[in-house]
Amino acid sequence: MTYEEFAEFAERFARDHGEPGTLSVRHLQRLAAGRGENGKPLGRPRPATARLLERIFGVPIDRLLQPPVVQQSESATELRQRLRASAKVDAKC
Repeated sequence: MTYEEFAEFAERFARDHGEPGTLSVRHLQRLAAGRGENGKPLGRPRPATARLLERIFGVPIDRLLQPPVVQQSESATELRQRLRASAKVDAKC
């Protein structure tokens, strides 16, 4: 999904499930990067946003905010494939 598609999905999810939280494209980009526009690390999301993300993913916000874990058994080829795929996630940025 692009950031735009996920923001639309989150908006529909929130509306359909009575959640007050929202996620803009810009906010999603900052969450994905883990940093704000000024380069400083992000603080915790607002409670309504955290709850929305928890409900969407079924995972506590603390776990969602952890850095991704790369399994050491991954081969170099698999890692290169993932890096190439990640470069194509959203060409609109």
